[in-house]
Amino acid sequence: MNEEIRLDDIVNWYSEHLRDNHPKNLARFEADRERDYEAAVAEAITFHVLSYRNVHPEVHEEVGTGGADFICWASMNPFAKRTPQNEFVVEATAISQEAVTRRSGIPTEITGLGGGAIGLLTRNFWRKAGSKTDQLKRHPMPRVLSIVSSHVGASVLINSATAFWAFTSEEFFRHEIGKAEADPT
Repeated sequence: MNEEIRLDDIVNWYSEHLRDNHPKNLARFEADRERDYEAAVAEAITFHVLSYRNVHPEVHEEVGTGGADFICWASMNPFAKRTPQNEFVVEATAISQEAVTRRSGIPTEITGLGGGAIGLLTRNFWRKAGSKTDQLKRHPMPRVLSIVSSHVGASVLINSATAFWAFTSEEFFRHEIGKAEADPT
């Protein structure tokens, strides 16, 4: 059975999780939800994915002081013990639909057939990563930054290939016309 899950369902599920398990964080989350829905979506979706991937996410952000959103621990088997060596923190952040549209040229609604060249979000990734450095460097363990957008074009613009290229660049060789050899730099 293929059941559709809507973003609002995940955001509501996460809100219920906070109410039941982390009531101090619920008011902050609901304020974010009103002020910056994309940020709330990023936090809820990241928690949902981490839960699905069985890395045992726990809310880590302390109201008023900040910090990474989640602390997780990876286990190779269901009987593994949690140790400092297998812990890592995760910070969730969002790129707004408007920013995605501005950079990519993909509208927020697709109303018919279309196509054309698109711009990648590399600058947005770099800007987001830079703005989260101070927040994440406080944690003496591996750190993960989750960048989320609910833009309709996100699956094209935010995937494993674009994430890799944003931080390492796509492989290429330059060969100038008239030169005998390619320049691998």
